[in-house]
Amino acid sequence: MDFNSFYFLVITVIKFLDNISISDTISDSHPDTGVEEDLAKILELFRSVIVNGCPEMDIPVLDPYEFDNCSGNFSEDILSYAIIIDNGIITGFSDFDVLGFNYDKLNLSTYLKVYFPLLRLQSEYYELDGNIFQILPIRGRGVMHFEIRNLTISSEVFFTQSINEKSLIIDYFEKTQFSIAKILAHTEIDNNIDEIFNAFVEDVLTDYLNRFNKYLSAKNSSSVAKALNKLLNKLESWHLIKDFTHSS
Repeated sequence: MDFNSFYFLVITVIKFLDNISISDTISDSHPDTGVEEDLAKILELFRSVIVNGCPEMDIPVLDPYEFDNCSGNFSEDILSYAIIIDNGIITGFSDFDVLGFNYDKLNLSTYLKVYFPLLRLQSEYYELDGNIFQILPIRGRGVMHFEIRNLTISSEVFFTQSINEKSLIIDYFEKTQFSIAKILAHTEIDNNIDEIFNAFVEDVLTDYLNRFNKYLSAKNSSSVAKALNKLLNKLESWHLIKDFTHSS
């Protein structure tokens, strides 16, 4: 599994995991609660797959999600790097609250606002080669530990029917944005600048991600939809939402 695919997987979970506690957040302006119940069933089905996995569909347990190795790269003005991560684990995928939930029956779309209190990434070993602001080189290896705290993501998700007419899949996203309260790092670099790097992540990187969250969301939205649909195509969920089409 490459690092970009893993990133898309994280975004997938953030957008669609559900505590199934949406009764207080559904808009009162839509009396057709049957549709809302169907959407809740789809979210619960997805959450069940995330928490328990599904061997029949070759989907592993994703909370906690453990992996032997992944690699990839990231390139933005503030930070560019290539990275290899060994023996990693990510926890917290299933601990979500849905803060906003609304639907547009005519356009087959759903507004979601999801709160994620803590996402933690740890690995026994990593290697990093990159730079900060395209000026300051940064190379490191050792133990990795990152925490993303109080992440909120909202988006309007437009759905469509799969080619085989069995699944509800993503058509596209609109108005996606996110906010992060804090990113904490306790990561080894070279035993010289560890504290500087970890402070940079907490102060500078967190601010950068929040400042440019809409740009980053838009840049990756089509890739996120494509990756997400690989999973959604395996879930025969269209029958749960058939009354949600504008032909109903």
